[in-house]
Amino acid sequence: MAAPRLRRARERLREILVNDGWRRNLDEVFAWPAKTATGALHSFLVGGDALLRFRAAETFGLVTAALAQEKMEAARVVMRGLLWRMNEESGGIGWGAPEAMACCMAAHEGLAREYHAILLSYIHEHEGICHGIFVDNPLLRHGVLWGIARLAETRPDLVAKAVPDLLTVLDPARALEGREGTPEAPVCHDAAARGLVCLALSRLGVAGVRLPKRAVDAVAGIGNESGQVLVYRDDCLEQATVAALAREALNALERAPRTDEA
Repeated sequence: MAAPRLRRARERLREILVNDGWRRNLDEVFAWPAKTATGALHSFLVGGDALLRFRAAETFGLVTAALAQEKMEAARVVMRGLLWRMNEESGGIGWGAPEAMACCMAAHEGLAREYHAILLSYIHEHEGICHGIFVDNPLLRHGVLWGIARLAETRPDLVAKAVPDLLTVLDPARALEGREGTPEAPVCHDAAARGLVCLALSRLGVAGVRLPKRAVDAVAGIGNESGQVLVYRDDCLEQATVAALAREALNALERAPRTDEA
């Protein structure tokens, strides 16, 4: 089958991704040159339709993982393209890039081992000082946090090192509410961020990752929060409250082993 032109590829991708049986039609996309597939998918990563955006990210990950099986260096080029989109020098904001990065790593262990530390560094702080590539756009950080939660599904051992930074998001002193527009706002976190952290911690707990008791305490501290977060999981998009995600996390954390750390 001849590779479609980019415009037709985008049209066909939309036809596939809007269908609930979208995964059954991905063989057609895998038959395209990787450059055609990833190029067409980029337009959905930055689009306004949330369901299409997440399905595009998942497809991007599967396409890149398949490419890595054949040509690892070509897959690295794709990953570097996503990293460039996260760079301020690119002139863009990076919408959709962290989600796509995470899906690539969730689908391919080799890519995960090479690039997971960069994804985690987007929320990393050390002694109150943000890492050099800390994402200071609270909305873009939602994509990073969802990506970390997605990676925790398949590579929990790699995500475990991010637990201290995830718990910082839950710190009441770092809540964004009431600080919008202030100099502190770029390093503060909203309800959606807290909900996504609960999702990540829940997955780490289910995987049996050893977690400190303060993780339980931090999640319990937001157990009554009514803020909303849009969550994509199990191929479905749902509106959940922070409280509901916190309850899920607590159930998982209570069964997870503890570290010696308080």
